[in-house]
Amino acid sequence: MTAILLKGVTPFDSSSPVDLLLEDGKIAARARALAPPEHATVIDGRGFQAFPGLVDGHAHLDKTLLGREWYINDVPRDLAAIIANERTYRHEQVPDAQLQSERIARRGIAAGTSFIRTHVDIDNEIGLANLEGVLETRRRLAQQVDIEIVAFPQSGILQNTGSEALLERALEMGAELIGGLDPCSFDRDPQRHLQIILNWPVDIIKKSIFICTNAASWAHLALN
Repeated sequence: MTAILLKGVTPFDSSSPVDLLLEDGKIAARARALAPPEHATVIDGRGFQAFPGLVDGHAHLDKTLLGREWYINDVPRDLAAIIANERTYRHEQVPDAQLQSERIARRGIAAGTSFIRTHVDIDNEIGLANLEGVLETRRRLAQQVDIEIVAFPQSGILQNTGSEALLERALEMGAELIGGLDPCSFDRDPQRHLQIILNWPVDIIKKSIFICTNAASWAHLALN
């Protein structure tokens, strides 16, 4: 068991410093003064604020350009153009998804982030390579941050032949969630788009969640 005693920190729900005993990453005791258990690491909090870990609820770890040469992103604010630009960059620059995802995840950890939900691009060009990279980053940083992975069909499902099988394989490999572009404006067939997701085997559906990214899509489905 790993034990850390934080001496004299100020919790976010209090104005007075206390001692916090952490055991295996969880708060085991809180009091004005705690005696350190044997073999515990003792840290002087000096009255600083103690907050829960920060949550990054929407990240794209596989696509960060941190540490790479400056890239001029001069693209119209049009979804199809943005997708085409990302595919071109990926093809020409061949970024390493594992290296890039670990770079930005470590920055988050240093700033106090303890949970990251990241989308990872899945399509018929990149296949599952980005997912493999982010899965490796999650393995390497497992003791420092929790990373939840959304398999993200960035190029659509109906518009990108083969994405359906890749998304299912992504869940089998360790992705927890299924994401999606607006099925109205891009795939242009929201009913078929969602049928593909919901017609998967029950054991896969129970594990995954489809994330609709546009309220207009839900309105369209409600009317149909």
